[in-house]
Amino acid sequence: MQVTPISLNNQVYLPNVKKLAEKPVNQEVATNPILQNKVMPSAELLKSYVGIQPVKQDKVEEIKNEQPKELSAYDYLLTLPNVKQGFKTELATVAKVMEKMDVESSNTEMMVNLVAEGKLWRGVLRYFCEHGKMSKNMEGDIDLIYNAYAEGKKPIDAYVPTVGNKQDGINSVKVGDTFEVEGEKNIYFKDSDDNARQLKVSKETFAELFPPAERFSGTQGAPGDCYLLATLNTMIENPVKRGVLYDMFEETDDAVNVKIPTGEKVYTAPKSDLRQGIDKWQHMQGATGMILAEHAYGEELQYRLENEFHEFMNSEIARMEKEEPKNTAKIEGYKQRLADFDEKSKDSEYKPVLMRFENPDANGKLTLKTDENGVMFKDLKSADKEYRRKLSTQADFYRGSIGGDLDVVMRDFGNEGVKEFKPSNPEQRAEIKALMTSNEADKYIFTAGALSDGTLTEKPIAKEYSVYGCHAYKVAPFKDDKGDTKFYVENPWNATQHSVMDFDKLAEFFEIICIAKV
Repeated sequence: MQVTPISLNNQVYLPNVKKLAEKPVNQEVATNPILQNKVMPSAELLKSYVGIQPVKQDKVEEIKNEQPKELSAYDYLLTLPNVKQGFKTELATVAKVMEKMDVESSNTEMMVNLVAEGKLWRGVLRYFCEHGKMSKNMEGDIDLIYNAYAEGKKPIDAYVPTVGNKQDGINSVKVGDTFEVEGEKNIYFKDSDDNARQLKVSKETFAELFPPAERFSGTQGAPGDCYLLATLNTMIENPVKRGVLYDMFEETDDAVNVKIPTGEKVYTAPKSDLRQGIDKWQHMQGATGMILAEHAYGEELQYRLENEFHEFMNSEIARMEKEEPKNTAKIEGYKQRLADFDEKSKDSEYKPVLMRFENPDANGKLTLKTDENGVMFKDLKSADKEYRRKLSTQADFYRGSIGGDLDVVMRDFGNEGVKEFKPSNPEQRAEIKALMTSNEADKYIFTAGALSDGTLTEKPIAKEYSVYGCHAYKVAPFKDDKGDTKFYVENPWNATQHSVMDFDKLAEFFEIICIAKV
């Protein structure tokens, strides 16, 4: 990304601003008639995307003639709406990044201005790594917006270009990108070098579901579904796998239907308000499509678990009546538990939820909890209290009360070749290291689970890397300038930023590494 001058009306950390302004400006920008005689701060390109007009020339001259006020980056952040409400210790880390006057400073300033304008959730400024990197995809989307502005285009037309026919689209966009064929309602997704498949949404609806930049800027909400968000973030960041997420959405005349790849439950969102009925505090902040994918998974879990409950209870009752007919007390206990659950399910206040636990006999996988009368359940309020949550629906509870299994959610979203490795096991450590540092690594996607002390609390392990215990992360191998394999590690508390570490650190901080084939 081209480092762009910070706006002259936002003199932040003098005298370093002048040094940044002296950096060469992209020639395309410098010669474009639209941009001549205008201040081109990085904030302007994002303001153009959200509909704010550029600064008028007479105002620019007035600003240039003003005596700049000397403010530290930190003090400057405290003057901005939405930004200043952040935690001061975390804003101090953001300020340190801004003061470096490099590409990451420019990237961060762009994001700060989006937050100030209320176009991005301020959570993207939390859990910043002083030595972190903005994700390449986020940076690429910002470049896309910048170039669209420079060329006098609407960003949506650069994001989803309109072409004459399918082959023209295949020839003109990269794998993982989309295009619209003139005269056709639904857009196409390029899934390989020589092929594209048609999605089930229009250009306008797609842009509302997965707007540029916002699709890569999710921040986790209150529920404990980091395992899910790590998987969603891993898939949206991969040019092939993001198509699997796009395929989940089907547009109708007045709604958008959402279903996970292996699911049966269809969640319907009205076009008039795609987030209608979704509690924003119980979901991530970010692109609407990512929020709907998160919500649809909770709906699917509720559907599956309630079916599993009925199948198990009815099967056990039938078995006991055949094999243990004299055990009437147990049989009646099971029947009563089943009847109680069905009756309570009609009570909108009670909201029964089935209880689960990490089963040591099933390699720690979540399993329905049972007692002498069968599968146990509680009312939602009592269950929330037990897990110290404030979840408002059964779907939210199943998705976010006790976490989840990385390999299970990978499979649930249609991934194949799923396997987990434990770096603490010498053989498994050697095997996963060999794969992740090989030329075959780009054929896989990776998530990881940080070390846990047996509780559901995300306790700090290495703040400088934004690593917290009992927490899931996206992991992506890459080659540094020396040709050595390093890893981008992304905390779902802030998907815009990656920390960078080597394999030894990865193995030190994480107890599980999960892989799936691209």
